[in-house]
Amino acid sequence: MKKIVCMLTLTLTALWVLDAQTITSGTYKSENGLWSVSLTLEESGELTVIAGGKKEKYLRSETRKYCNTEQTRVKFCLDVINERRIYAYPDDGRDGTYYNLAEESSSLTQVDTDCPLAKKYLEKMETDDEGAQVWSYCGYAATLKCTSTQSEMLDELLLGMVENIKLIYKGENCPCSDVIPDNLWNK
Repeated sequence: MKKIVCMLTLTLTALWVLDAQTITSGTYKSENGLWSVSLTLEESGELTVIAGGKKEKYLRSETRKYCNTEQTRVKFCLDVINERRIYAYPDDGRDGTYYNLAEESSSLTQVDTDCPLAKKYLEKMETDDEGAQVWSYCGYAATLKCTSTQSEMLDELLLGMVENIKLIYKGENCPCSDVIPDNLWNK
């Protein structure tokens, strides 16, 4: 009998651990490569999501599900598939999109002390809710610039940042011209 109770306890514990899936904080890219979101799991259990130029708080509504708390727009939810993959969708029945972890936030925060430009944009991201996603791209571009050792590869990576910024930024001039040169911005 003790053996059965012990096995049942171990099984239930394993199921509970598997169900209590956590998420890795960082930047997630959609499977089609067109979209990215930044996620930070706070100590409080809230999830800070930066997407579409807005920073929002998502609260856990079920074991593996977080939903935004904004009442002014469509309710969006994120299902945690595993600690490096999410499924984001509007909670109105429409299809969503899978996202995979592209960059852990710990690697960005380790670099920002050695890269003042990255620190500058990451601080802007924290203080400007409306432009947070643009500033996160600029911070990431600055991090790339500080850590890259190959200029050809750097230009390719920065062009990727330019494409992402232009999807959400409405201005003519680059918002981070001290990181992204004009010749790349104007390509």
